[in-house]
Amino acid sequence: MAIHACGAATDFAQIQCLRSRTPYILCPCCIGKLRKLAHPLPLDDTKKKKRPTHPPPVSLSAEFVLSHPRSLWMRGKISRERYARLARLADFHGFEGGSMEKAGDKGRGEEQMMREYIRYRRVCKSVLECDRNQAAIEAKGYVVFHGRLEPHTCSTKIDILVGMPPESH
Repeated sequence: MAIHACGAATDFAQIQCLRSRTPYILCPCCIGKLRKLAHPLPLDDTKKKKRPTHPPPVSLSAEFVLSHPRSLWMRGKISRERYARLARLADFHGFEGGSMEKAGDKGRGEEQMMREYIRYRRVCKSVLECDRNQAAIEAKGYVVFHGRLEPHTCSTKIDILVGMPPESH
């Protein structure tokens, strides 16, 4: 279980579960940091170097490599550059400039526009979370679910990813 796991921490927690073939429940946090992992540096790179244009993916073992997009499905649909843009759009903190309750303080047209903007960004985040779950399906045949915390106002980070190895269901 990982709650509000920031950036790649969600991926690392999921990969640990995939390695040990255990179920996972993940509540991802920020997404924007993943855009940097679309062209990752190796984990052991401690010296300050110029970032190469196309560095190799982060190898976590012979079986798992952390690179974004995570799934073969998503890699077939989107380039790393577009993935980075999608991650930037998906990284939001609810109602930009205030809470959803304050949306009523704005004019009707502006309120509707902000609600559509937030909905669009949530869709972008959902696509990236689907990529994570798809990676679990492809790697180990996991049965997966993507949901949201209730009530939706409990947090700005409300996505829940659940995965179970095929032998456990």
